[in-house]
Amino acid sequence: MVVPYCGGFKVGGYVALRFLPPFVLPPAVPAPAVSFADGPATVLEKENTLRVAPAPGRMWSMLCGTDLPLEIVLGKTAGLRNPRRPGRYAFEISTEAQPAPARVSVLVR
Repeated sequence: MVVPYCGGFKVGGYVALRFLPPFVLPPAVPAPAVSFADGPATVLEKENTLRVAPAPGRMWSMLCGTDLPLEIVLGKTAGLRNPRRPGRYAFEISTEAQPAPARVSVLVR
């Protein structure tokens, strides 16, 4: 995901990841298992959607430049598992600033 950056990523308050079947989120995803732009995150789960936001008090550089990639990482301790069969699957991503979901294809081998 590439979003404008200048004093903080311009995604609004969060990035939402909606996992489509056969992906299923575990009952709880611990915040330490998720990172937002290489930093700590807050996590809220609802109806197979994970809302990820930077942790409170996060410091952002005030240096402005070109669009930068925003990386959200779900670590192994998040508990998300790949589907049993290889194939193409999908999830949807949206942000508070752009609430219309975009479908992202995932290849499971």
